[in-house]
Amino acid sequence: MKLGACLLGLLALFGVGKCTYSPEPDQQLTLPPGWVSLGRVDPEEDLSLTFALRQQNLERLPKLVQAVSDPGSPRYGKYLSLEEVAELVRPSPLTLHTVQKWLLAAGARNCQSVITQDFLTCRMSVRQAELLLSGSEFHRYVGGPAETHVLGGCTASPRHHP
Repeated sequence: MKLGACLLGLLALFGVGKCTYSPEPDQQLTLPPGWVSLGRVDPEEDLSLTFALRQQNLERLPKLVQAVSDPGSPRYGKYLSLEEVAELVRPSPLTLHTVQKWLLAAGARNCQSVITQDFLTCRMSVRQAELLLSGSEFHRYVGGPAETHVLGGCTASPRHHP
């Protein structure tokens, strides 16, 4: 199975830090029953990575949800369109620019976004991904519904340089 069909969600937030894998206490450290490791993925194989960007104005969402849900509110029933939600939560221009620059410098290609611009999906080789996400390793596992899945080892943060 080609890795291009696999989608790996990674989180790209602002901050400084090296990519290290440190599982939370409730995370499993062993493979689930029925899963088998097939080893490291070939460095030249292509894959698709999805990066989540930090959204803005999240503190406003609970108030908006309450207002459109409260029959006593003048906003009752006046739900936001997807475009209005996108305008509210869209990452800042600095966030978009920094993450896009970081990805392009690493050789990412064919980057696509969603309407809210809070996710970027890009193509790159496993070698490029492991260099971009310092400390990560990509392994192939088989199990569950008998499909091949790829897992990486960390979360990444581009360095923020104003």
